Amino acid sequence: MGRLDATNVMTLGAIESQGSDESLELIEAHGVGTWTWLLDAGEVIWSPGMSRILGIEHLPQQQSLEQYEKLVHPDDRPDFSNPSRAVASAIMNDREYRVLRPNGEMRWVRSYGRLIHSRDGRPERLVGVAFDVTETRQALVALNQRDGLTGALRELFDVVIWTTDADGQVRDEIQWWQETGQRGRVDNWNRLGVVHPDDRQKVRDAWEQALRNRRRYAVACRVMVGDRYIPVISRASAVLGRHGAIDSWIGFTVRQDANFAAGLDLAREETPPLLPGQVRARAAISAGRPNSWRNTLACRSRQCVG
Repeated sequence: MGRLDATNVMTLGAIESQGSDESLELIEAHGVGTWTWLLDAGEVIWSPGMSRILGIEHLPQQQSLEQYEKLVHPDDRPDFSNPSRAVASAIMNDREYRVLRPNGEMRWVRSYGRLIHSRDGRPERLVGVAFDVTETRQALVALNQRDGLTGALRELFDVVIWTTDADGQVRDEIQWWQETGQRGRVDNWNRLGVVHPDDRQKVRDAWEQALRNRRRYAVACRVMVGDRYIPVISRASAVLGRHGAIDSWIGFTVRQDANFAAGLDLAREETPPLLPGQVRARAAISAGRPNSWRNTLACRSRQCVG
């Protein structure tokens, strides 16, 4: 390999710089942006990716603290008028805030910053990276709402509400234990261990039919609660993903009594799978009147099988 002269070094440097620019552009195309706050000058500059997060056209000559401040939700705006206080409080090091785009859309942003000192040790600038975390925030809100709704339905109707994967199997044993009160291995149909031996094949057949037809799962069987078997009814509906495939199943199990059985026809016409926006534990609400749900599985001693 020959010696590198100045021209070769400059050429390699240009290639490396171009590669870095292309990598940064690729990263920023996925909801990432960078920013710099020049403390002494009171100026702020940001990257094209940050402009996309803010929902504005990327015009470096128009970037300013005032423009940025206007785009931040009033309740989330730091005090930009006192840079020293902002640096001392470390508020810019790790913060989550809302952006109000000019088109009226609100986005959640997570930002991490670091203080850079000058050669004489003075705070010179803050540099940082920001991420659009709106989808993550929305997913967390939806999850909390779902958990709250599920808890309310359990309290209101005294039912055991549970979920499985697309194939009716349990992958998360801890979640199943929390949802049903059942203990021990529940993978690979081991959860059928609490089902009366004479009813286990009936439960498997009901699941196979539901998976084959992509329709409602429903079965009446006996499960062990404490030291005896009690009759229960289990039903579940498929939850479809974005592309129409079954994403999971949501179901409930409740003690079977004469009044409840009279209001629940396991053989009635099957309902179509639920779409993502329809997951409201509809089966738990529509299965019967609240009065028919009172003598169900006790929370502390319940055993359930889907």
